[in-house]
Amino acid sequence: MPQALGILLPIDRGNTGYFTQGFDPLTQVKSNFINLIKTRLGERVHQPEFGCRIHEILFEPLSDANMEFAKQSIIQAVQRFMPFLELTQISLVDPSTNREVNTLQIYVRYVFRSNPNVGDTVVINF
Repeated sequence: MPQALGILLPIDRGNTGYFTQGFDPLTQVKSNFINLIKTRLGERVHQPEFGCRIHEILFEPLSDANMEFAKQSIIQAVQRFMPFLELTQISLVDPSTNREVNTLQIYVRYVFRSNPNVGDTVVINF
């Protein structure tokens, strides 16, 4: 049986034990990346600096300055907590172009710094 790399989020009951586990690096990194971006600063016990500052602008009008703040907060969080990733694309979809005007969609493409041929794309909705 392959060695598990970690627990996938959201936490759910898995077939191999109490929680669903990630057995390949791409799946585990994607779960960890989403967890990092969706965690507010100060939310994690004993790790108050873990997370992303994007939550600070979620209920603000999405001006160009706020969109840039969101991108920079993602970049800073990844540089600090997942430095083995290189972000190759960050796109924020303006809600006025969406049918659901209360949703901010973030598209992020990343690759592993050690192997730029391996990467993934993540879509996060707020």
